[in-house]
Amino acid sequence: MRTPALAFALLFASLAQGQITDEALEERLSAYTEELAAIRLETESNAAYRDAFFAAQVRALRGIEFGTLTARQIFRLQESQLLGLTGNAPAAMHRCAELLRAEDEQGALAAMTRVRIMIFSGGAWLPDDGRLPTALRDWLEHPEAASTAGESAGLFGGMHSLMTTSPAIASEVAGCRDQIAAFAQRAMETGEPSAVAAIPPMLNVLASAGMPEEEHEALATRVEAEFAEMLAGDLQAEERSALEDAFYVLTLNERRAALVGNPMPAMNILWSSDDSVDAFEDYRGRVLVLDFWATWCPTCIESFPQVRDLRAKYAEYRVAIVGVTSPQSQHFPDLTSEPIDCSEDPEKEFALMPGYMVDRGITWGVVFPSESFLDRENVIEDLP
Repeated sequence: MRTPALAFALLFASLAQGQITDEALEERLSAYTEELAAIRLETESNAAYRDAFFAAQVRALRGIEFGTLTARQIFRLQESQLLGLTGNAPAAMHRCAELLRAEDEQGALAAMTRVRIMIFSGGAWLPDDGRLPTALRDWLEHPEAASTAGESAGLFGGMHSLMTTSPAIASEVAGCRDQIAAFAQRAMETGEPSAVAAIPPMLNVLASAGMPEEEHEALATRVEAEFAEMLAGDLQAEERSALEDAFYVLTLNERRAALVGNPMPAMNILWSSDDSVDAFEDYRGRVLVLDFWATWCPTCIESFPQVRDLRAKYAEYRVAIVGVTSPQSQHFPDLTSEPIDCSEDPEKEFALMPGYMVDRGITWGVVFPSESFLDRENVIEDLP
């Protein structure tokens, strides 16, 4: 088996005058992925991981001349998150600006990729310098923009996330609201499942961009009808899965709203750090704050000090803070060690939790329900 270092050495030899073939690039990205997996297992500190991660990115891009890359190649580099930290985002954006002049699908892909770099590669642009609206219009008004709709869901999802945290970005995107609405319509008209599946995050962006409520509801209704028609037809398994996932996102807010004022979804508690708690009904009469988490989730663990402070603040009140984690088949003592295998042995996972709580300073209760809370019934999309 080739080591990642040997794989990279062989791939460097495949470069001729800075030009790289699609096949060679994919091999290089595969070698980079293998190297990252090895780094995760071998590094013992966050600082060491960051250094090794950056070095791996530099190696993956060594010898590549951005002025020779195709739109698809730049898209793949951005998709592999190889542009931001290495400082190559501006060069990639410049190449995309050259390629988007072509009025074909590759030109449209270059235009979309330039926007992706702006959204996902922080530091490559200033949020209020006018480049984002220009890039958005170049993409959304491109003659072949609709051909990129099927690959745009993640982009609109990232755009919406940024809009919720940056008023400057929200304002810039709002200036392109009409173009985004027209793009959503064009995506729907393609009749392609992947394009239609990308529309729900576009609707989220349009809502945050200030689209009038009546217009938004009318567009959402048309999209729901399109989903229903497509899901009733013959689809490949992958297409059906993508549409069902997108339909879930489309109707998520509606289902969340239905939970307000109603009893929480039933959950059967398998294990509780508090021996007096056998069911969530045992918390009746108290304000119940649920923190969904898992031992493998870095951002969950980073939030522990804030949860601890919250617990202390309301210690004298009838407030119960409970960490909810379902059996994961593995337990991470910390994020730099290999997980402990608990496959088909939830009791082992339960037994490890009291010691973990002491080590992590968890002063609030922890429960394991039998139900997975990251499901469509409980409308929880992801952990923090």
